[in-house]
Amino acid sequence: ALLLSYMPESYAYVTLREMISDGHHFLATTIIEHYQLCRTFSDVLRKMFPETWKKMNAIGALTPEGLSPIFERFFVPLFKREHIFRIMDLYTIEGFHLIFRIGIVLISMVKKPLKSMNISNSEQWWEEVKDITHAPIFDFGSLVKQAFGSIGGKYRKSRRFPKRLAVARLVKLNETWAEESAPTLQVTVPVRPLGLVKGDIECALAKPAAVRLNLSNWLPASLRGTKLNIIYSSNVHGRSLERFYEHVSKTKRTFMLLEVIQTQAVIGMFATSAWHRNPRVYGDGSCFLFRASPDPQCYKWKPTKQSISGEEGDEFENIAVLEQFMVSTDQFLSMGANHDGTCGLRLNEDLSLGLSAPAIGFDNEPLAGQGVRDFDIGLVEVYQLVREVDGVPLDRVDEIW
Repeated sequence: ALLLSYMPESYAYVTLREMISDGHHFLATTIIEHYQLCRTFSDVLRKMFPETWKKMNAIGALTPEGLSPIFERFFVPLFKREHIFRIMDLYTIEGFHLIFRIGIVLISMVKKPLKSMNISNSEQWWEEVKDITHAPIFDFGSLVKQAFGSIGGKYRKSRRFPKRLAVARLVKLNETWAEESAPTLQVTVPVRPLGLVKGDIECALAKPAAVRLNLSNWLPASLRGTKLNIIYSSNVHGRSLERFYEHVSKTKRTFMLLEVIQTQAVIGMFATSAWHRNPRVYGDGSCFLFRASPDPQCYKWKPTKQSISGEEGDEFENIAVLEQFMVSTDQFLSMGANHDGTCGLRLNEDLSLGLSAPAIGFDNEPLAGQGVRDFDIGLVEVYQLVREVDGVPLDRVDEIW
């Protein structure tokens, strides 16, 4: 309804479709993800404004239900109409991180007058916030300015927002809490195998319906209405990283499947960013490792506080290893890492030799089989996701919407 307020129906449909497709950046597509975001918002507020957090937490304003005006109703009960439109403009670029910024700054601007009031519940808290934001003297421009800078001023201590990766890490850390706390009564939709696009290149590793059913089950719910379209095959395009990058470097969200010669296992990884030559680590916590057959297993990135903490001075190193999602050079490509230099899955420059070992954060078994760390690679295939309804690639790097 909010999108339809200021754009044609067709534009609103496309915008919402793209937001759902990129759910980890825009929308919580499940109740568990919603609970994760709410808990993370509470954690960020506690770190930045501990006294205000105590007040809001005591009256239930930081529970998923208490945060409804922010995370379910997109600030509509709190701001004027023109301000909501401005927030939506920024949101289409910044994603859910903007909700954190606007929400935290808003609380910082109203906390002083609200602390002196006798407020007993979350509804009363947000009603008082609305009275302030609708007052003629409320400076919405200042709120936006602080949301993209630091909170504070000449006479107050400046507080900076945590970076995106830090927020993403907190969201993942809260996944277990969300799974335990979210309502369990949900309508379950049967998961179907991902469709398979028939083209000029013959598919092999993803052809069995059982494999595609598992891949579908491991994807976020927002991506299950898609088909697999093969964009690289070592049998067709050549066995080298140079040829690999040539065919996959413009496509985000790809499945790589490869055959292990020694055990006949089919293993792989799901990459959220496009594989390309890059001297730095990239990707995010939605990447995952898997074994498609035999004994299908999925290993998603789920950090723990223990995996981050350590001896004094070790935390930075631990985080660097923990967040080594995707690495791709002229010599190798890999996903996941460990302190001893091994990887969750690593392929050499001609895609003939592989290595798989337990990786911090993914907590995977060796994908090729128990006791098999190094192995020879047979067929390698990469699949992109295309929309089932029209066959359009889900998100090419050069696509503008």
